[in-house]
Amino acid sequence: MIEELPKIPLELYVVSYMNKCAKEGIKATFDEICWGVLNHLPKDQVQINDNEMILDILKRIAILNKTTGEWKLKTDDPKLFDDI
Repeated sequence: MIEELPKIPLELYVVSYMNKCAKEGIKATFDEICWGVLNHLPKDQVQINDNEMILDILKRIAILNKTTGEWKLKTDDPKLFDDI
C-alpha cells in the first residue's frame, strides 16, 4: 500500500516565496508572488482551505505598499509608514 504524503498548506508556499524575494531582492508584487508560488506547487500535495485565495493569505500575513505595489511580510515591530 502506498502511503499518502501529507498536504502542505498554501500559506507556507506564499510565506516561503516572500522570504525568497526578500533575500534575493525581488520586488514581491501580487503578480510576482502568484507566478512564483503557482509555478512551484507540487501536484496534489497542497492543502487549500475553503477555496482560500493567495490574496486572502497576503492580506492576513503581509502588508501592501500602495505606492510600489510590493507586499512585505508583517513583522513583530510594525513601522509607521508600512502601509503607504
